[in-house]
Amino acid sequence: MKIGLACTGGGAKAAINIGAIRALKELNIEIEAISGASIGSCVALLYVLGYSPKEMLEEFKKNIKKYGKFGFFDILLAPFSLMARGGLKNPKIICKNIENLTQKHKVHLMEHIPIPFIIPSLDITKRESIYYSSVPMNEFTYYSDRPISEAIRSSSSIPVIFTPNRVSIDKKAHYMMDGGITSNTPVLPLKQFSDFVIGIEPKYYNTQEKQKIHFLSAFTETFQSMRRSSLYFQKKEADLWIEVDVQKCKVFGGSNELEYCERCGYEAVMKYAKQIYERTTVA
Repeated sequence: MKIGLACTGGGAKAAINIGAIRALKELNIEIEAISGASIGSCVALLYVLGYSPKEMLEEFKKNIKKYGKFGFFDILLAPFSLMARGGLKNPKIICKNIENLTQKHKVHLMEHIPIPFIIPSLDITKRESIYYSSVPMNEFTYYSDRPISEAIRSSSSIPVIFTPNRVSIDKKAHYMMDGGITSNTPVLPLKQFSDFVIGIEPKYYNTQEKQKIHFLSAFTETFQSMRRSSLYFQKKEADLWIEVDVQKCKVFGGSNELEYCERCGYEAVMKYAKQIYERTTVA
């Protein structure tokens, strides 16, 4: 039986994916197809490149603060950036880190990855969800002959925070946004490559009602509401959906929060160990 894992986005909270992979590894369950949205796509990439959960966590610790860091000039130029570029910051650090990884492992394009590896994004030029995929897909718009760094940059372009990723496809400009908007835990595209798909999703915020609303909180609440709405359809398609309570952690958390989220992901999956074994073991 082929097992697929859909990795969630969510900044530091995405470390729950690493914990989930560690748990599945201890249970001797091989992941044969993997997807990831937003920063969850980075976890998925590290997995297909052969990184151990411990090595994945170390990579996250090195780079998570750079991912969400805003300097003095980013803040000073914020109004201009929003008006002229559609986002506060161009996350060049994402592309640089991914290009270094892919060069090290001598892979460049999505199609160079040997197992099903899928990353969602939102093409705001065509107003449709698209997928970067290492394998041909049915029913979906997908691209296999594109750079891995482009795929992850596109899927990690959080609206307003980061600028849309401008790419050229068939000599036409396309602007790509965060894959988590429409598919934060991309279960559906894995169904055609897996017999059993596990979806991992963090609880983002406390359920307590917001007492004060300002620009940033209004944006984050709207964005997370969109994500939660899209999860309804992904959850229905999952063979097993595991929700991990990491509400107290910040999206742009530090090393301690990464370790906490990783541990929570591990413990959440281990609670389902018996069920996973019974449902995935062929007699």
